[in-house]
Amino acid sequence: MPIQAPFGFWESSISAEKVANGSIAQFDIVGDADYIYNVEMRPNENARFVIVRYLADDLSTREDVLPAGFSARTTVHEYGGRAFTVHQGTVYFVNFADQNLYKFKVGAQPQQLTKDSIRFAELNMTPQGLVAVAEQHFADGVEAKNYLVLINPETGDLKKIVEGYDFYAWPTVNADGTRIAWICWNHPNMPWDNTQLWVADLVNGEVKNPFQILSARTEVSFYQPIWTANNNLAFICDMNNWWNPYIWSSSNEAVFPLCNLPKDFATPLWNLGNSLWGLMGDQLVAFAQETKGLSSFGISSFRELSLYLINPTTKTIREEVSDFNAIDRVCIHNGKIYFLGARAASAPMLVRGQIDVMGKLNFLMTQAVYDNAKLGLHDNEISDATHIEFPTTSRQKIAYANFYAPRNPNYEAPAGTKPPVVVMCHGGPTGAAFPYLQILIQFWTSRGFAVVDVDYGGSTGYGREFRKALQRDDEKSPGYWGVIDVQDCVAAVKYLAEQGLIDPTKVMIRGRSAGGYTTLEALANYPEVFCAGTSIYGVTDTEAFITDTHKFESRYLMQLFGEWPKFAQVFKDRSPINHLERFKTPLLVLQGSEDKIVPPSQAEKLVQALEARGVHVEYKVYEGEQHGFRKAASIIDWLERESAFYRAVLQKQSLQAEAKKAPGSRPSSP
Repeated sequence: MPIQAPFGFWESSISAEKVANGSIAQFDIVGDADYIYNVEMRPNENARFVIVRYLADDLSTREDVLPAGFSARTTVHEYGGRAFTVHQGTVYFVNFADQNLYKFKVGAQPQQLTKDSIRFAELNMTPQGLVAVAEQHFADGVEAKNYLVLINPETGDLKKIVEGYDFYAWPTVNADGTRIAWICWNHPNMPWDNTQLWVADLVNGEVKNPFQILSARTEVSFYQPIWTANNNLAFICDMNNWWNPYIWSSSNEAVFPLCNLPKDFATPLWNLGNSLWGLMGDQLVAFAQETKGLSSFGISSFRELSLYLINPTTKTIREEVSDFNAIDRVCIHNGKIYFLGARAASAPMLVRGQIDVMGKLNFLMTQAVYDNAKLGLHDNEISDATHIEFPTTSRQKIAYANFYAPRNPNYEAPAGTKPPVVVMCHGGPTGAAFPYLQILIQFWTSRGFAVVDVDYGGSTGYGREFRKALQRDDEKSPGYWGVIDVQDCVAAVKYLAEQGLIDPTKVMIRGRSAGGYTTLEALANYPEVFCAGTSIYGVTDTEAFITDTHKFESRYLMQLFGEWPKFAQVFKDRSPINHLERFKTPLLVLQGSEDKIVPPSQAEKLVQALEARGVHVEYKVYEGEQHGFRKAASIIDWLERESAFYRAVLQKQSLQAEAKKAPGSRPSSP
């Protein structure tokens, strides 16, 4: 018989330790000869990024190849991306501690190649050497400089090959090393806003005859160019509102669509080099995120991921069967496709696919680094995502979310009660709520909390127009960050309450980074909706953020608020630090001591000011953590602390409710 206990007070087998153990993250995949390599971030090894080698035809056979004392992680843009590559058995990687480039053969100690403290990302071996994105840092107050470099793989000598723009991504060289393509952009754009796509000849390490593709298009975002066998260039862009694939002809410089579908084939480029499609033989293999259409507001199944085989020569496209909810880090090697794939009931795992004799793409999967069996999860305690679409007062009129009901086979709540809900605000704010198995969400649902993971206006996966919902419409008007995202979170709560799925008096809101900012703005503007909140390295002072943060996002707020200082009042009005009198809800603030994106000063100012006003605020700084908690000890403390914080709030609510029922109790003041 299940134990009867109030929602939010169930004991769970999914401990904070299990979440930490299940927080191993996998990154870039590279193929070389008979092997596939990728990177694992391991919380139990002090957040070390370890290069792992698999047999390409037997993914169950694996070994660590990066020696102890090294960590393959780059901090270009602070978020990094593609910090290693492998060529003819030699591994080239960026070491986190000093950001220098190293190389080694498996079994040998790494040798340092560079020493100028220049950061590198998107490492790619070409016939002319290593091509990479470089980021050079200077003394405090001087903005970093980004450019493309060619690196001698023997000596480490550097040669700038493309410079002049604020940012670069996707340096892509064709098979014979004679042509190069890249994407670039300038402030105040982000790579999902407006970028440029260039091609050029690569002659003896020199870039010649550069040509801009679709130069007449000023408002378009490009993603991941791929050279085809005949030196045409496939790429993804959103000029039809959706990130769709196109092909550029090198013979007549014309651009043709490879499809025209209301689906996104790409995602915001927060991490450099995140490959999402590839050329396998004469066909492009691509994945697109879509949401099942609803005839009216309501509940559907989860968001699906479609798989397509595209022939760039005949411009034909065929949809294949796929039951993945999310994919990442696509790599084509020796005629097979490898990627990280996740499903509703399984965490991301390394997947191998190949086209069979009937022309169908079949998948073979290895076990996830952390699978359900290792974590002790059972099907009857996993809460599945339900995708919802709901009305909102914000300008796009609708928003979306994944809803998870409480689930724990060992417990039941008293009859007639509804669960508290944890509102999750993703980061970005261009992130998205994906419905694959996430142990963090199960941590909450197994304790008797409902979870709603909100795709507010500004989220990815619903086209360019929806993604830009938070941005200013023109130079004369301000943007909507801190308004639409907040309104949509409030609307999600209202919708769930109307459906009878939650207790509207027991609503917690939490978020990391941009989601932390949304959390704080929600608490400041709608204190009657939320009973508690957690800001995890969230922005508190938007004016200070302009100078506090790193180069990559230093002009981002000019898209989300308006040009500085023209819209200085908007910055002031949208800063939680400037509205202390509105905060009445208990608040938990968590911060990394080495965060270069949202530095600790952002959190400290708010915490000190709220404490001075007598607001219930708790604060914890995790030493040695950056923008994201990666170490096991930090993850465990964070979750135990946040869980105890919510339970204390619920317990206080319960005691107050009991006191009101007691004979002779006085009504509370209005």
